[in-house]
Amino acid sequence: NIYLGGYTSMSKGSFKLDDSVSQEARFAVYYYEVSHVGNTIQLTSPSGKIMSDITMQGEDGDASIIFVNIPSAERGVWQYKVENRADSHQSIQIQVTASKSKTREMNLKIWTSSSTAFINASDLVHPNIVYAELKDSSLPVLNARVVAKLE
Repeated sequence: NIYLGGYTSMSKGSFKLDDSVSQEARFAVYYYEVSHVGNTIQLTSPSGKIMSDITMQGEDGDASIIFVNIPSAERGVWQYKVENRADSHQSIQIQVTASKSKTREMNLKIWTSSSTAFINASDLVHPNIVYAELKDSSLPVLNARVVAKLE
């Protein structure tokens, strides 16, 4: 999720961890300047346990990221709050990552409507369509939300 600065001092949201991912998760805040992220990064587990100790955070200034590793993460919906000090022309971005579960086989197949390896994204006459197919073992995952970042 991307949160523009200058609108609210606290960016809030949620994310879900289920059996398709491992129990090792990482919550990350990407920023333009470290001063855009305040002192508050709070995670609330599905059972209500609050993680907000600043010592749990790591930072990679070269990559402009503050992260919180969540070992043995509970399954279910997590809530988060991040203090957003970004200016109105800047933003912070929230990302949650986890590797796939070793007990479940999730497969994502992606392809385009292009018959060639080269895709001209600025060709408005022949637009390309990006397709995605997500399967849990051999069964299709219905109503999956697949987000692609095309560059």
